[in-house]
Amino acid sequence: MYALAILLGSLALAGWGPAGCGPVGPTYEWRTLPGDPERSYLYRDGVQVAGYDHQHHVYRTYDAATDTWGPPAAPPWKTRAPACRCSPDCPCGSDCRCPGGEPCCSTCSCRKPAKKSSPAESVVNFGVDTEKLTGTRAEQYRLNGRPVSREQAFTALEGKQLPDDAARLRLTILGTDDQRRQIRQDLAAAPELAEFKDRLVVQDYPPDHWAVAHAGFDTTGHPTLYLQQPSGKVLHRQNDYSGPTDLARALRKADPNYDPHKDPDLRRLSGWPRWNGLSIPAAAWLLAAGVLFLLLRKGRS
Repeated sequence: MYALAILLGSLALAGWGPAGCGPVGPTYEWRTLPGDPERSYLYRDGVQVAGYDHQHHVYRTYDAATDTWGPPAAPPWKTRAPACRCSPDCPCGSDCRCPGGEPCCSTCSCRKPAKKSSPAESVVNFGVDTEKLTGTRAEQYRLNGRPVSREQAFTALEGKQLPDDAARLRLTILGTDDQRRQIRQDLAAAPELAEFKDRLVVQDYPPDHWAVAHAGFDTTGHPTLYLQQPSGKVLHRQNDYSGPTDLARALRKADPNYDPHKDPDLRRLSGWPRWNGLSIPAAAWLLAAGVLFLLLRKGRS
């Protein structure tokens, strides 16, 4: 017992010093705030001196006197790997792996390992789903959804069944389902629009469709109609629809080959020319009036 007491006394003197009072250092503690579970805050003697982001592994010092945060840095309790070439303020951690897979600062040299791509992924195909291609299977041909032979498919491509619409004007209809349906029906059946059946490529979309919503089209009409050349040049635009007659007139005048002398007069119901009194010269009217006056005077006498 006595030996044990001597040993404990020696340890106490070594630890606390001859004055009988041990050295007291600053008190550190980590705290968290309600509603912020991803961060911890370091306090020294009750004053905040640093903060740590657990999700991104970022450590910052804090000066409470000036209310300023230091630059992001690696946590002091984590050491970098020997091969890490990052700058001193790089917070990527001991394994040199930056949060989110991107360099954490301008001088950081960390990079994600390159992903090995398959041969199919290395080909730029602009959205083609390579899984749907035949591959080693036999080629298949379809015409209007029905399987056909190779000869039938090429015959359809070379014949007149597939019209060449490269030079046709483009009519785009932007509106509700009912609005687009009505204009489609007029284009197919209205006599006023019959001349345009084989001269237009017609497409219709709802105003929020991806093909038109962010492609420069005005989609505020009720509905909006665009007539364009194959090159994309806008020839005509209207933000309403008042019927096939007005649309036919607009399409006709927007056509680069428009000839106003060939405008049909739909008021002519027969083959006889329409009589227009305004086209008769004034002298002829005066002569006719004089002759009629003389005849009436002669009859009275």
